Amino acid sequence: MRPPPQPASRAAANTPARGEIAAPGSGRCNTAYLFISHDLSTVRYLSHRVAVMYLGMIVEQGSPQDIFSRPRHPYSIGLLSSVLLPNPHLEHQSEVNLQGKIPSPIDLPSGYYLASRCPFVEERSGERMPEAGDIGGGHLVHCFKHRDVLDEEKATLNYFERFQEEAEKLLGSGQR
Repeated sequence: MRPPPQPASRAAANTPARGEIAAPGSGRCNTAYLFISHDLSTVRYLSHRVAVMYLGMIVEQGSPQDIFSRPRHPYSIGLLSSVLLPNPHLEHQSEVNLQGKIPSPIDLPSGYYLASRCPFVEERSGERMPEAGDIGGGHLVHCFKHRDVLDEEKATLNYFERFQEEAEKLLGSGQR
């Protein structure tokens, strides 16, 4: 077997732009894909459903629009807001700061795994995992306080639109 001509992650990042694979639901084949990646932009464009996991547990799932434009789980928000914007002069701001030590995946704590790091933690978070709450249209969130995580104005913030706007400003200014 010959190795691929380029690293797999680079190939995956380039494939959606070239249209070389049939995206799920494209009608070209009756196939489901399970695409696992840290490359959020590729996940956004390849997926019809997105699941965000923390220590092996799905904490939020929904359409790409739900997850990338209206995230409701503290880990999802932290993950998306950690995407660096292509502007060295812009101060990085995160809506949710996850502090503390990540629990060991070998010796998971009782209760909710994110409890030691979550700024919205409640007493019951240390006792049990939150059930999935359907907040509409199949957008599921495992969080006791998903309604309180962000106010409505911030909850509609699209991280990738911000990234695109900053990239266009940078390219339009002639700086690179």
